[in-house]
Amino acid sequence: MMANIDLNAVRLSQDYAAMSRTEKLLVHVPVRRPPKHQFIRVHPGEEFRLEVYIIDIDGDDTYLAHPAVIGAVPELVKPVRLHLYVTRLGAPALWPVKLPGEDGKTNPWHASAAEAAEVAMKKWIRLVPNREVGAYDVIAAESIPTEPMWPQKTMEELVSKAFADKFVDTEDHPLLRELLGIG
Repeated sequence: MMANIDLNAVRLSQDYAAMSRTEKLLVHVPVRRPPKHQFIRVHPGEEFRLEVYIIDIDGDDTYLAHPAVIGAVPELVKPVRLHLYVTRLGAPALWPVKLPGEDGKTNPWHASAAEAAEVAMKKWIRLVPNREVGAYDVIAAESIPTEPMWPQKTMEELVSKAFADKFVDTEDHPLLRELLGIG
């Protein structure tokens, strides 16, 4: 015997998307230069830029350094401006753009990255290394009509997630102990 299905009881309401009971959680925020094959946008808000010190280990692991510990390994500590960026699919990341050194000098790689970040606040771009000229090429998209999907998090939340286990805040931190040869 076939059951009669009440179509009004199973019909989608006009706000069916609001009925979803799931939420995508932000569990990882990479700290890296944008991949050369992806278009990205940089958040234009000042509150999504932060000048900090980092320790970059062989380009693989990036640690946030508290100012109190930078004297322990000054040759490895770099001042950067962290920019929030997203890919076209809305994947967030923090881009550490190196700042000029104490002498105020910069190199073409760092200067072109800083300029690219400024352009990416208004346009979708790709950042492509150009070894021949020793700087980045900035490839701006001609017509990507979509606006970026920014994460609904504060910069503090994003930085905390990105550096959850990579914050060097004391000289007893395992990374500093390793770099200083302390057993």
